[in-house]
Amino acid sequence: MLKVSIIINCFNGSRYLKKTLESVISQSYQNWELIFWDNQSEDNSYEIFNEFKDKKFKYFRAEKHTSLHKARNLALSKCSGDIIGFLDTDDYWSVNKLKDQIEIFERESKVDCVYTKFWVKYENSFIPNKLITFKNLPEGKILDRLLNEYNFSLGSALFRKNKLENFPNVFSEKFDLISDFDFMIRFTKKNHLACVQKPLHYYRKHKNNMSLINFKTQIEQMILWSANLKKENNFTNDQIIKLKKHIDRMVIKFEIQKMSLLNFIKFIIFGKKDISKFKSLVYFLFKKF
Repeated sequence: MLKVSIIINCFNGSRYLKKTLESVISQSYQNWELIFWDNQSEDNSYEIFNEFKDKKFKYFRAEKHTSLHKARNLALSKCSGDIIGFLDTDDYWSVNKLKDQIEIFERESKVDCVYTKFWVKYENSFIPNKLITFKNLPEGKILDRLLNEYNFSLGSALFRKNKLENFPNVFSEKFDLISDFDFMIRFTKKNHLACVQKPLHYYRKHKNNMSLINFKTQIEQMILWSANLKKENNFTNDQIIKLKKHIDRMVIKFEIQKMSLLNFIKFIIFGKKDISKFKSLVYFLFKKF
């Protein structure tokens, strides 16, 4: 019976933490351990964690505060499971998430990662939840399709530990804001993925999300990272082109976030006419942060 190590990295994450921990302890699949890595929190995160009297809940406090991905690597060193999963302190899982994913791992030995569809849960919105996509997500070696449309959340995925390269130093600490993306691009180039085609993960999007606060720096890191990737010569020209288009879409989103309604109307009327214009309109009208 496969054991799952669930990593929660916490830095002042008390606001939604109870819901997150409840979603772990209520899993119908019960062969798991929780590695809770407290990155020098100064709020009441520890007190909330300590309300849960379960021997599978394992608490570690960092000796000093580090970047998220350094903290993830440190937490990985504490894992004893066969399967690894990650859950942020503001996200949560459906009750059968682990069960549905483990069934695939046990049935299909060639599968190295099982991910799921997921909900984006917006804070203070008239449309509180959005399903990331209605169509089936890709399976197998999915790198090219992932570059076309990055419908992936790390919190939805489980990984075979023996397929994580350089374990426990899995995540790059050089590009701290895009380390998840870097990891998944490299992982999907070599490994086979399966997908549970139903939403079992809730990704909460709010104004304090690190990826939203640091969006401009994230784009800058992405540009530098892609240049380094090109030098490595491990990816095809077509994949590099797709990656550039992905970055271009990020830049458009960043610009739209800053626009006033008047400037956005000018952008729609006078800008280049293509399918991205329609997507930009939808993004502007329904942005929730």
